[in-house]
Amino acid sequence: MQHIDAIILAGGLGTRLQRVLPGLPKPLAPINGTPFLDLLLTQVQSIPAIRSVVLAIGYQFEKMIARYKTYPVRFSIEKTPLGTGGAIKHALQETDAKELLIVNGDTYVDFSFDALLDMHQNSNSAFTIVSQETEEASRFGSMIIDAKTNRVLSFREKSKEIQKGYISCGVYLIKREAFDSLALSENFSLEYDALPLLLQEGVYASVSKGTFIDIGTEESYSQAQEILKPLCQKIHTF
Repeated sequence: MQHIDAIILAGGLGTRLQRVLPGLPKPLAPINGTPFLDLLLTQVQSIPAIRSVVLAIGYQFEKMIARYKTYPVRFSIEKTPLGTGGAIKHALQETDAKELLIVNGDTYVDFSFDALLDMHQNSNSAFTIVSQETEEASRFGSMIIDAKTNRVLSFREKSKEIQKGYISCGVYLIKREAFDSLALSENFSLEYDALPLLLQEGVYASVSKGTFIDIGTEESYSQAQEILKPLCQKIHTF
């Protein structure tokens, strides 16, 4: 089986949650007493193809290291903010796999890795996004997808005028070569800088209908307590 490394982007500030998470980095936000990042690690490390996991950390990285120093993970530390794209590129130094699974540290989606890998390989995709159709696209921004091939044709920014659409669920399978070759500054955004450039290389969507939740706002964080409760009861012990 092809070996794939995983990078979890866990360096965000979580400014919108500071009122309910004072002094705590967002990935450590407790879900029924379990750090959210524990749920992501359990999910990622249950995938047989994943060989190693890198935590891309920045804000309060000392707390992240203290929590996970005994876990089977490596750390990529941002001493200054690098943006979502810069964080990935920096973390690539801790990996050598040709294909990488990227996971946002503040979203959870129940997806089929096999379906994601099939879409990625069969379409010779440079960047494959786990996507979901939602009535709340105005909150996330959305993508225009070719109905026959699932190729992403364009990205649309957040807009109250766009309600229904396909959104990114924060999980990606990428070709290292395509991403590493991007001629961008050290600090750049995955969403606004990298993905528009990668469209010409081939960006595809693997559509999931599984549970999806982000914890980026107080409202969604509150909803996550109930939605993810069953996962907390099955948490992996490292």
